[in-house]
This record gives sequence, structure tokens and C-alpha cells, in this order.
Amino acid sequence: VGVMLAAIAVWQWQWLWLDGAIGLGVALLILTGAIPLLRQSVSVLLEQPPANLDISAIRAYLLDIKGVADVVDLRVWAIASGWLMLTVKLAVQPGSGRDRLQTQIAATLREEFGITESVIQLEPAQRLAADRLTYLPDTRLIDLVD
Repeated sequence: VGVMLAAIAVWQWQWLWLDGAIGLGVALLILTGAIPLLRQSVSVLLEQPPANLDISAIRAYLLDIKGVADVVDLRVWAIASGWLMLTVKLAVQPGSGRDRLQTQIAATLREEFGITESVIQLEPAQRLAADRLTYLPDTRLIDLVD
């Protein structure tokens, strides 16, 4: 519409400057719409956790579940806009009903936190305790070299 109005103004009154001004206005309009989309795309490509999601609340929820002894390797990221992924390894006590527990956790993550996809690995608490002796959480390569 802007280009048509500029064409009429140039033809009728020889306002040549209006063509460039309308073109610049359209470019600014497109740019203001593209910047949020670019930010969101970069966030998804970098697999960043969503800013509005409280990871510590998810960890606290998981630790409050009867039978869960520890939360290991909790990771949350956006696969696409509005599509969140979670992976976690949970140390569970024997006799905690692993299948029921896994189904309950996945449903609650979906309903309460909006996490659409989840991979929940349940391990006996004794095995994870032994694995922690060799596991270095949140360690960078430079820390191992120093």
C-alpha cells in the first residue's frame, strides 16, 4: 500500500523523496518484526533453557517426590518455539514403583512446567552414588588440566 501511495505522489506531485521514505519505513517495519524472531531462533539453536522457566523449581519438585533420593544431570532446553525438552537422571530408592513414578513425573512436568518432551532415567540410588565417585559435574576441561 505504501509503495502504491508513493507512486501516486511521485506521479502527481513529483515528490521523488517520498519513494525512498516509504521504502525505508517498510524496511524498518520488517526489521522490528524480524529481531524477536532472530533472538528466538538463536536461543533454540544454542539450546538455551527458556528464560521464563525456573530450573530450581523443577529440581525441587523432583526431590520432593517420595522415592527420589537425588537429581543428577538435569537439563532443559527449547527444541522449537513452545516445545521444551527435559532430560534427567534420578536416583530412586528400591521399591518406589519405577514405572508409576516415571509416568507421574512426565505428566506433572507437562502440566505444571509446560515441558512437552522428557527423558527420565531412573537408577538405583546405590549405583548412582558409586558413579558419583568418578563423575565430575560442571567441570570444564581447563579445570582438569590445572
